[in-house]
Amino acid sequence: MLNGGNGDRGVGGRTGWPKWAGYPIAVILEAALTAGLLALQPHIPLGTYPINYVIVIMAVAYWFGEGPAVLAFLLGLIAFDHYFVPPLGLVWPPASSPNSWAMYASFFIGSALVASAMLLIRRSQRRNIRLAEELRKSNEHTTSILESITDAFFAVDREWRFTYVNAEAEQFLHKTRNELVGRSIWDTFAQSVGSRFHDEYQRAVAEQVTVEFDEYVPSSEAWLSVRAYPSTTGLSVYFSDITERIKAEETLRHHLSLLQQALAPPKPVTSSGYRVGSVYVPAFPGEQIGGDFYDVFKTESGGIGIVIGDVAGKGVEAAALAAAARSTVRSFAYELSSPGDALFHANTVLESQEPGSGRFATVFLVTIDPPTGRLSYARAGHPPAAIWRAEGRVEFLEQGGLPIGLLAGQVYDTFEDRLDPGDKIILYTDGILEARRHSEFFELDGIRRALVNHGSGTCEGMAAGLLEDAREWANGRLSDDVAILIVERLAGESDL
Repeated sequence: MLNGGNGDRGVGGRTGWPKWAGYPIAVILEAALTAGLLALQPHIPLGTYPINYVIVIMAVAYWFGEGPAVLAFLLGLIAFDHYFVPPLGLVWPPASSPNSWAMYASFFIGSALVASAMLLIRRSQRRNIRLAEELRKSNEHTTSILESITDAFFAVDREWRFTYVNAEAEQFLHKTRNELVGRSIWDTFAQSVGSRFHDEYQRAVAEQVTVEFDEYVPSSEAWLSVRAYPSTTGLSVYFSDITERIKAEETLRHHLSLLQQALAPPKPVTSSGYRVGSVYVPAFPGEQIGGDFYDVFKTESGGIGIVIGDVAGKGVEAAALAAAARSTVRSFAYELSSPGDALFHANTVLESQEPGSGRFATVFLVTIDPPTGRLSYARAGHPPAAIWRAEGRVEFLEQGGLPIGLLAGQVYDTFEDRLDPGDKIILYTDGILEARRHSEFFELDGIRRALVNHGSGTCEGMAAGLLEDAREWANGRLSDDVAILIVERLAGESDL
């Protein structure tokens, strides 16, 4: 914090005296100087040099400002002209000899230069004092705010040394600011090196981006919500204890999970012609329930219907919309042979219930003709399904349209492909696609790598492998629910 002075202690002077005092002081100084110079005449003729009066004008201008400086100039000019510029004893008319005019010129030029310089210096110093005072008050105000907020706060410089710690942070860190300020955060809390705190703070400074995250601290048995803001001078960190909130969310999550169980269909039954595997994993503890859903069913024509989807949002509303979307899509897909027609009618129903609400669902719908392996599909804004071919090649089914529930009258095209014996079709939600390592996402390239590595296994093994690779990519922390559904064509007929 800055401890500035009091600025100009007088109304306009630097001496602590009121500004009007500059006028009599200017008179006294000029009179004293003139008397002294006359006393030295003629033995030491210093009075013939205007520098003496210029020095007095300079001092008065610096200490008292413009008004007293003008008075000192006029008095000095009169005394100099009367006593020291030939012919002596006259003020008017002015002397006309070249030497006299040279003395006048020296007086005027010298006075103007030094007075202007002193006034500029004086104004600059006054401005600096005023700015320092404003900065001191601003720092005091900022400190008052930081000390009064309920969040803990600390700041570090570019060398990771503490520069400020508020009272809340002192309590949580169990150290006083005197023990912390000036010391390296990584030396003081060496156990944090390599932790998420360390990684996120380093990323914030390296990439100059704000980071926000929640993390559990075993030593304190507390959950913290952390926000770190980088700057050119270092890093500012706010954190608060959210343990009670996390506990409340976990209780709510337990109740909501019962609703999620109603959305997840029973484990698909394996048949002689097709084998099915699936996995559903909710996000890590503390996250609300999502709207992922999937289903495998028989169609009216004897085909296999496969649907997977994801509803925007979380919580009870998202789960309820997911249940409605799944049942609506399944109902139309059961009766209609075209997945595109089924999504068209499902979109009409869902959009008409809450037009313009912005609530929507992404869906991927597939029907398979069991004897031939011919599959028809339609995609409504959902991540593209993948087909793993028996020879190890991976293809993505990327054609499609908008999510359902957004736009009335949206048309969805039906596309076709084929599953040969040994081929697998893989459907998944965006929790896999958006698994994140720092600023990089898993994306389709990561899914392709995982399917190539695990494709030769069973459907259950392939689903588990894909999930594990995405989780490993995200350093064990998936940020969204994940659903994976895999259907493999075997030899023979299907009675699924």
